[in-house]
Amino acid sequence: RKPGAYTVSGVSTVISAMMASGGPNQNGSLRRVQVKRADKVVAELDLYAFLAKGDKGADIKLQDGDTVVIPAAKRLFSCYEEA
Repeated sequence: RKPGAYTVSGVSTVISAMMASGGPNQNGSLRRVQVKRADKVVAELDLYAFLAKGDKGADIKLQDGDTVVIPAAKRLFSCYEEA
């Protein structure tokens, strides 16, 4: 929600950095949060699995210079009922 550069502690993880930035906006993917290091994707986190099940298996510790990328969701849908 608030893209930009953030200074986080030396023990910060992907999830804690995302909390600092406000997390993904309404168009951001919960399924493919990426950590880039030296222009290469070194980890991919399924934030939905963390939120739904508490699965922190892919929540890695960040290193100096890492970038957390939240790409746009591939598909969005909505449910509604007709009256």
